Amino acid sequence: MFLLIFLHRKLLSKLLSKLLSKLLSKLQRCSRQVGRVKQDSILHTLKALIYTALLALPAGLTLLIISWAIKLPNTASNMSVELANAGIYTAISLISVQFLKVLCIEKGVSEVHFE
Repeated sequence: MFLLIFLHRKLLSKLLSKLLSKLLSKLQRCSRQVGRVKQDSILHTLKALIYTALLALPAGLTLLIISWAIKLPNTASNMSVELANAGIYTAISLISVQFLKVLCIEKGVSEVHFE
């Protein structure tokens, strides 16, 4: 059983890593097209902002889902509900900070698109 959980977690980790690297390469591809007169468009910046938001989601979204699941049962005690609320607020803060972090990476949205 433990081996099955470990393999499942490892597979999810590998899949998430691959997805994040694809998103990062798409973000950098958008930044290469900025500044070229014939290829530049506002759509590149909008795509880059969407990729940035998607790159910022994994950790905060995981915490948000776990906190929501703790709060879900009708039999939850007051302490677990308050703990879930704290987790939700922390997840929102984490997503915001991660978004700002990804926004400021090298050749990211803030460096290339808002120069």
